[in-house]
Amino acid sequence: MDKKSLPTVEQALPHESPMILLDRLVQKTETGLISEVIIREGIPFFDDGVVSAFVGVEYMAQTVAAYSGVESIGNGGEAEIGFLLGIKGFTSKCRLFSNGQILQVAVNHDWGDNQLMHFIGVITDSETKEVLQEAQLSAFKPENSREFIDQFSNK
Repeated sequence: MDKKSLPTVEQALPHESPMILLDRLVQKTETGLISEVIIREGIPFFDDGVVSAFVGVEYMAQTVAAYSGVESIGNGGEAEIGFLLGIKGFTSKCRLFSNGQILQVAVNHDWGDNQLMHFIGVITDSETKEVLQEAQLSAFKPENSREFIDQFSNK
């Protein structure tokens, strides 16, 4: 899948504004996805000219969700809700993301099937190419997310 055939972030993520944190999908690879986030006034978690680097975990998690959505859309489906199960080996070389900084968020599907998956996530500064954060993310996507969620509701 090349850049021209990528869906929009809104199509690939089962999120609603204002909690869509990614700005655009950059590239789909055979086993991963690269997204972009522009740190700027008006985005969620922007405060006093910066975003806490802890939000990088959510940037990676949303890129995992977008990867799953792109895969589903490519197979004739639509983006569905998934669940972040855990994060391991998180490292960060920064405390803050600065106003005007452009982040490249890459996730690579390391192992797992359509339901239980493991990804390697890396955030780099698009200008300097410096690796800012790395983490391993585990995710779960039920076969039917609505049925899965409904079984826990008080109906």
